[in-house]
Amino acid sequence: MSGQIYKSLDGGNNFSLMNNNFNKERSIASIALSNNNFFIATGSGDTPGNIYRTDENVSTLTLSMKNDISPTAVICFYSIDNNIFASRKDEVFKSKDNGSNWEQLGGKVDGGTCYNIFKIGNFIYVVTSTKIYKINY
Repeated sequence: MSGQIYKSLDGGNNFSLMNNNFNKERSIASIALSNNNFFIATGSGDTPGNIYRTDENVSTLTLSMKNDISPTAVICFYSIDNNIFASRKDEVFKSKDNGSNWEQLGGKVDGGTCYNIFKIGNFIYVVTSTKIYKINY
């Protein structure tokens, strides 16, 4: 069942298939919501994946970031102030235009898998398995 999205309209008692277009990408790694759009990261671990943008009906997928610059999947998403942050194993990216363009923030993030991204004050914090990084927002 990897690579599929299901939706429940009755509190989780029943589910219906929303989209089956992720089968080629093995698995869905992470999902974020920003500006009434879902951002869906595919791939897992060292398996390449992409980021897709879709509306709440998950009917049409738009490629937001092709993963041709890193061999690892996006693990973490964070959305705040109309910005989206995405982290892979060793990189953090930011989109200011709803996923149309992405820029890399800072240098390489060393410390293992990303577990969380959050904002405090004027800084974004990236939590990995062994370190916490502080990046200017």
